Parts: sequence; structure tokens; C-alpha cells
Amino acid sequence: MTNTTAPPTQPRNRQMGERAVDDLRLDPENPRLVEAGKTLGEEQLLAKIYASEALDELAMSFARSGYFWEEPLVIVPHKSEAGKFVVVEGNRRLATLKLLLSPAKRATLNVTDFPDLTPERVAELKRVPTVEYASRAEVVPYLGFRHITGAKKWEPHAKARYVALLVRAGQPLSEIENAIGDGAKAVKKLYQAFVIFEQIRDELEEDVSNIRESFSLLEVVLGQQAIKVHLGVSRHLPEGQIERVVDDGHLEALREVVHWVFGSRKGGLKPVIADSREISKRLAPVIGNPESLAYLRETRDLEAAFDRTGGEREYFIKQLSNARRAAERALAVAPQFKGDALLANEAERLSKVADAVQDVLRQ
Repeated sequence: MTNTTAPPTQPRNRQMGERAVDDLRLDPENPRLVEAGKTLGEEQLLAKIYASEALDELAMSFARSGYFWEEPLVIVPHKSEAGKFVVVEGNRRLATLKLLLSPAKRATLNVTDFPDLTPERVAELKRVPTVEYASRAEVVPYLGFRHITGAKKWEPHAKARYVALLVRAGQPLSEIENAIGDGAKAVKKLYQAFVIFEQIRDELEEDVSNIRESFSLLEVVLGQQAIKVHLGVSRHLPEGQIERVVDDGHLEALREVVHWVFGSRKGGLKPVIADSREISKRLAPVIGNPESLAYLRETRDLEAAFDRTGGEREYFIKQLSNARRAAERALAVAPQFKGDALLANEAERLSKVADAVQDVLRQ
């Protein structure tokens, strides 16, 4: 059987060796650290990594055992600083090293949970193993396999942004797929979802922080044909760089789907779904039915809207059947409550409702 998960062959023009930590820079294009359109300096990146990642255990490991040479940092030459390098894989490790080796940086960030190093360990950690590639493009097979389809996957938003960065740098989608061994069209799906994410942020001016945190829900949405039709999204995934997925005529439809799935912090709206399974089992059928869609728009009651996906007659039959079964279950335990006036009144009210329904149907 062919192993479809094996990493692609790595380019051979890479160089392995030691580099001084002082010559290494954190990656300002790392999709986990920096949002599209934003630029962060070295100190800002260091602060962000320390705030968002648990570095204390890594610091303890370095202090106790040193740096493991089996895990070299992956670097490329810096574009503007001669003799310096950007770490494209291993930013968490580099940030830990920089803080361990600099009391001033620890003081600036109020780092109090790092161990003290012996002079011998300080000297040892000042130089670390690296693998140097000539350019970012040459690292695509490794990073793509490792973080998109491999064992150490990034969160969905970071993966999607990484793919978008590659496409906008001139990498064809087909080449990215081949480079990382993607046979499930994951790259194209991620790219499509990220373009829509940017439309939600830039064209609809929605708060996308909750979408970023639950980006996989956006991928699930785009896997539902009824919702894609509602948004005017093509059945075919993008083959190359695109600026938009949803056209002007469907932007408001996109807004309402976003509000149904993610809610709206600005509008004070909660999502109508309780979990991701309801996107395919409830929301997509509702959106695909004009009657249930209209009801959802009016009430934001997904369950009641779903009950209408078979039409008003089917909805009515379902409600009567549910009421009958509930009454039968109540009848089974009724004998133990003989003489209970409150329950007798409830039963009488139920009887009047049933009579009223019969009267309407007999007209």
C-alpha cells in the first residue's frame, strides 16, 4: 500500500551548523503570531510569544539539560540585516533562549518564572544548531507537511493564513499541494476559507476574533452545498490567486450566515447553533428551504425553523405527533396523582387545546 502521508523529498541545498542566538531573529511572517497586514518588531514578537505560549517548562528543560541538537532551528537569511537569519521554524524555542540569556529582556516583560542559568549553561546556549535554507520557498515542503497535513498541525486559522501567504508570494496552489503531499484538497479549501475570512473582516467590517478562534466552523460551513448556493460560492475550489469568493450581491447573505454560526459581538447576537454538528444537520437544510429560511430570519429559532424544512403540513403533523406522545407518557403515570387539582387543571387546559385544534380542522 502506498504511504500517502510520507513527507516530500527535501531540497539538498540546505546547510546545517551552529549559529549564535544573537544572530537569529523571530519570524515577523509567522502565521501563528502576526495577523495579515500587521507588522511587529522583534521585541513585540517576543512579548507576544511570551504572553501566548507556555515557555516556563521549555526554559526549565534548557536550564537542566541544555539544547537538544536533534531539534535544530530552521532559518533563512534576513532580507535587510546582513549576517542575520530569520527563524521560520522554532520561534517558541528561540524566544525562550532569548529570554533565558537576557536578564534585561526578562525584566522588561516581567518574567519571573524562569530559572537562573549557570555560567557554563549560558555559554553553551549562546550557540544553537540550525538548518539554513536559501529562501522561504524552499522550506514550504517541510513546513507545509509538518503544520498542515503532518503531526504538529497549526490551528486552522494559522494554516489558512500560511497558505494565503504562499499564494500571494507567487506559489501556485497546485505546487503547494504537491510540495506538502496534499491529496485531499486541504490547501485549496483553506485558501478559499481564508479569503472569505478577509471579506468578513474587511468588507463586512465584522469583529472576526471569534471566527479566528473557531476557524474550523467556517470550513464546515463551506462544506455544505446548500450554504454555498446561498452565498453564491462556486462548486469548484480556487485554482489560483483570487481576491474575493463572495460577490457584492451575496455579502448580506454572508453576514447573516456569520451571525447564525458565530454570533455578533457588535450586534449582541448569539449564534443559533449549539455545536458544529448542527451546521450540517440543522442549518444547511434550513437555508436550503425558502420557508424555513424565512422563519429563521424572522425568529432566529433554528430548531423551529428546521421543523419547517418539510413544509407547514409536515411541521403540523410533527407537532401533533409530539403532543400525542407526550400526553401518552403523562397518561402512564397519571394514576399515582389522582385527586391532584393542579394537574387536573393542566389536563383540562390540554383538552381544550385539543378540542380547538379539532374544531379548526373540521371547518
